[in-house]
Amino acid sequence: MHPNDFGDLPKYEKADPYSDLEAAIKREDLRFKSLNGLTAYVPDVEDEGKIKNYGVDLIQGSSDFITSYEHGRLIRIAQYYAEAYNAALLHYINSKDSKRMSMELAGYAAVASQMTVEREMTGDINLMPYSFHATLVARTKKCASLAWWFDPISNGKPQYDWLQFLTIYREVDEATCQHKWIQEWIHAGSNRAAEAQIFGVRPHTESDFDWYVSGAWSDAHLNGEPYFELLLRENDKAVGTIFISKDLSIAIITSLATKPLNGEGAPGPHWLDGKEFHYHPKAETKEFIVVNQSGEWTKRAIANVIAQ
Repeated sequence: MHPNDFGDLPKYEKADPYSDLEAAIKREDLRFKSLNGLTAYVPDVEDEGKIKNYGVDLIQGSSDFITSYEHGRLIRIAQYYAEAYNAALLHYINSKDSKRMSMELAGYAAVASQMTVEREMTGDINLMPYSFHATLVARTKKCASLAWWFDPISNGKPQYDWLQFLTIYREVDEATCQHKWIQEWIHAGSNRAAEAQIFGVRPHTESDFDWYVSGAWSDAHLNGEPYFELLLRENDKAVGTIFISKDLSIAIITSLATKPLNGEGAPGPHWLDGKEFHYHPKAETKEFIVVNQSGEWTKRAIANVIAQ
């Protein structure tokens, strides 16, 4: 079979899907690459709505009727190309759609004046229900200078807006400020921060709250209830998880993975440094730290008689 009989397939042998996509975006051509099978199909894209909205660009020469070894080889190459191209295009479209969704939420101007909205996306992220998700950085000094927000989507629309986010974020920041030891840990090192975790208007994102958080709270025999969730970050890496009570009086640390700043095995400048544990209800030993507002803390380790 003459190469020209393979339609457009030969050109995909050396084509770069990512540079081709950049050129297509500049032309405002956001069609997905499709191939012929029993019917035309779009590799790596399952969202029929997006396929309908943006259209397809059929790779000529592709077919489920393979005429030769060379024809089959070229079709496989074209499929790999289409998978990479469509995955990158889908990411671009989702980012674009998420940005538009973000800007259309009430209060966008207010949040943008107070925080930098760094990353916006939609999807099933971190075991959360399908949501709009944003990461934010405060423009001015805050006790919780970072935030993750998940805004659940129903019938294609986010259920909450930026004004509601700001209200709950301020509550989390105030709770963080009440526990001075968190700020002391931040200032004891570099590139450290506390990050608010918010789902809708709920100041925690743990998907199995009763099992992992309330269980630790119960094991610690604490009064009140855990409510505010914070991540401790160092060099952008999550190194600790904290839950503060609703009345702000007490906190429990359910995980830590902080490195000693003064060398391996040496104590750090803060009592949080150089500790590593992770609370799990079925661990052989259930470990956690209980700490009050003034920073008085106790590390507890409870033998688990039902561990499996």
